[in-house]
Amino acid sequence: MIKYPVPLKKGDTIGIMAPSSEVTGVMAKKLDNAKKQLKKLGYRFIETDSVRKQYKLTSAPASVRAREFTY
Repeated sequence: MIKYPVPLKKGDTIGIMAPSSEVTGVMAKKLDNAKKQLKKLGYRFIETDSVRKQYKLTSAPASVRAREFTY
């Protein structure tokens, strides 16, 4: 039997992290727009420090990304 997660509701927090490369340029604008629209619907956000940073073609060292993923 498939178990489905409980749907998000107003006031819930959405975590944003970058498991690979950073978010820049047009994609950063799209992320900001998505956050704005979802904020209007009543959601909150936590954006990790490395989402908009670059480190050797990734957003951060693997250990940092792993820590942010399990935050």
